[in-house]
Amino acid sequence: MHAEVAYLFRHALLRDAAYELQLPADRAHLHALAFHLIEQAFGGRAPEPPPLDAIDPPKFRPHPTDPVALELVAHAELALEQNVARNAEWTLARKLYLRRAAEHTERRFRNADASRAWQALAGSLAGTERAGANVRHGRLLYHMGKTSEAKAVLEHALRLFRDAGHARGAIDALAALAVASQETGDLSQGEAMYRQVMEDSRTAGDARGYARALGNLAGLLHETGRNAEAEDAFRQSIALARDAGDEHSEAVLTGSLAYLQRDTGHLDESEAGHTRALAMHRSQGRRRSECQELAMLAGVHLQAGRFAQAEAMYLEALSVSHEVGHRHSEAMIVANLANTYAQTGRTAQAENCYDAAITLARELGQRRFESITLGNLAMLYLQTGRQPQAEAACHQSLAISLAIGDRRGVGVMRANLAEVYLHAGNAALAEESILSALAVAREINNPRDEASYLCRHAQCLVALGRIAEANRAWIKGSGIMRSIKDNLELEHQVTAMRKACAKAGVPPLDEGAGSEQEPGAPATG
Repeated sequence: MHAEVAYLFRHALLRDAAYELQLPADRAHLHALAFHLIEQAFGGRAPEPPPLDAIDPPKFRPHPTDPVALELVAHAELALEQNVARNAEWTLARKLYLRRAAEHTERRFRNADASRAWQALAGSLAGTERAGANVRHGRLLYHMGKTSEAKAVLEHALRLFRDAGHARGAIDALAALAVASQETGDLSQGEAMYRQVMEDSRTAGDARGYARALGNLAGLLHETGRNAEAEDAFRQSIALARDAGDEHSEAVLTGSLAYLQRDTGHLDESEAGHTRALAMHRSQGRRRSECQELAMLAGVHLQAGRFAQAEAMYLEALSVSHEVGHRHSEAMIVANLANTYAQTGRTAQAENCYDAAITLARELGQRRFESITLGNLAMLYLQTGRQPQAEAACHQSLAISLAIGDRRGVGVMRANLAEVYLHAGNAALAEESILSALAVAREINNPRDEASYLCRHAQCLVALGRIAEANRAWIKGSGIMRSIKDNLELEHQVTAMRKACAKAGVPPLDEGAGSEQEPGAPATG
């Protein structure tokens, strides 16, 4: 054994032996002394933070003792053991520094320490103060990916607030619970909760709570394919958040609207919105929100075919997600990084990332995201000649989308199945599947999907020998793609169309119709 290691080992043993030789009462007094010495060395007693059940409390103000708050808690707990006459004093000191430790560690993304501190603090409180601590703990658990635990903690908080008649606290707890419910695929329950939060916020005169609930409802409307309603709700919630001075919500909602605009084919507006939202999050120092916005903006670059920018931004977002412990974002980023690898021919890396994202989505209970990633993995299987695996993954994904009521997901998977059937030589079944997908795209008013499905339908029609119909579908679909600048999907569909035409022994379809490009030239820029 090295001399230094031997010293440290023996020193620890001697320290522990000396400690155990002290009488319990003496040990308690020593811990009390240590508590006071540390507290004085770091600026004296910290001020009481705002109550956890306060309405619109002031911001938490840091104090020099915050970095040693956990140490102070430990000494206070040990001082409690024998200082019976001063138990009330030490109980208050423990609560004070538990709260400060929870706030400090959460702000520095030390999520495990923060979770333990919030849980311990909640256990030492009662009534609405305990409910407030549970809401904070529940939200943190959600960000850590512990969604089932988060829901249980938030449900308890909601009961405590309602039992006490604390309307604003109940609104906060129900709003957080709605987000967790939506994340686990309980979309109808999540929607009902958001609408209840909106009604309760209106009754309580809580403009900020109403704006946030409306914005969350808009996200759910987008997720379930009600895009026109979603856009109206996003625009209303942004205006309400701005009027209420809620800069954080305004930034989040601006990014959410930009994501909707990307899905509905307004790529320039989407890029501008995500860029604006990212700047707002950075100016506010909100790293978790910055992580999500980076990933959204990377998606715009990917859709536009700017692969290098997309990959760099996804990797930056992944680094931030690790820093802040935001596991929900991590799953999304890894899956989108897989899309980037797939588009740039790095098949093995793409498959590894898809597998990792699916595992993480299942661990976190993110059913919709699991469905999306399974669909992307299915297309990778198809491209690499594994047709049975591709069809199986499509059916798995479709089953999840149907179960959770994700209309867009249903359309995407039926379109993917059409590609699988076409590869297998069953053009009639492929047409049936793609027409079903096309109906969904039109139902939910998603021109980006509609354009893609029209081009895929054209390929089915070529295989069926209905060339004039194929040409009309191709012209319409490729024209929409050019108008919305969906360059990546257009390039993919041009390649697939040329292969389909070559296989059928017919000339390529009229790619140039409806645009200023020469026939056969794919869109660029």
